[in-house]
Amino acid sequence: MSDLDEYYESEQDLEEKVEKLAELIKKSQYIVVFTGAGISTAAGIPDYRGPRGVWTCINKGEEPPISKLWDEIQPTLTHMAIKKLVDYDIVKYIISQNTDNLHLQSGIPISKISEMHGNGKKEYCSKCKKIFYRSFPVRDPDASKHKTGRFCEDCGGELFDSIVDFGDKLPQLDLNRAFEHSKKADLVIVLGSSLQVSPTSEMPLYTLENDKNPGNLVIVNLQVTPKDQFASLKIFAESDIVMKLLMKKLGIHFELWDELEEQNKQNQTNESNESNETNENQK
Repeated sequence: MSDLDEYYESEQDLEEKVEKLAELIKKSQYIVVFTGAGISTAAGIPDYRGPRGVWTCINKGEEPPISKLWDEIQPTLTHMAIKKLVDYDIVKYIISQNTDNLHLQSGIPISKISEMHGNGKKEYCSKCKKIFYRSFPVRDPDASKHKTGRFCEDCGGELFDSIVDFGDKLPQLDLNRAFEHSKKADLVIVLGSSLQVSPTSEMPLYTLENDKNPGNLVIVNLQVTPKDQFASLKIFAESDIVMKLLMKKLGIHFELWDELEEQNKQNQTNESNESNETNENQK
């Protein structure tokens, strides 16, 4: 097996493996989900180490694939399924390597996630340390040392983007929380990660080192990963396909992002109509 090759389970094997995953979830008390670039490819964001990934193309001397514009991307089926599992307190915590903000956009509380490599829409003040979440990407490609060119609305200090580049230190608070929850977990589900970037890639293994109650590791990825040998279950499949089937087996309904947006628009329309009717009645 090559690290770049992608593999797909047969329909029967996929069905059986997702059934096993559903059973593991039902038996587990503390579940952590670990996500990588593979869960966002359906949103139009290229991964890094797939056959047409960013680093793969660069290493081959080829032009890397172009991502959708920031205002065009939206949470995928996988993001929305994870959000529902968090809502139901089935998933206790998320550790993500992604910087695309889609977990937070889906509605995941900040307290429930460690964004290990930063967030493209998050900037912080170098002086008072206040954090700002924006509706736009904050990185300035022409600036140096992570400066965004903006200044803190409270103290006037320079604002910096939060994206972790090679050689940068990982955010300490996120790192501490990620290790803490990994050690508590009795089941870690890895979705769409090649598990090659250390030290983040080591975190899923912490559940296996719990002396009192060693946990299970499940890896869902189209490629072979360095941690497959430690997995209780490995599923070669796209995360959206696995999560759609999994939620069906768990009997949990969840809305896709488009459906939620449509519901919100309808609610706003209804509220507007009710307000107009009230105003008419008061005349």
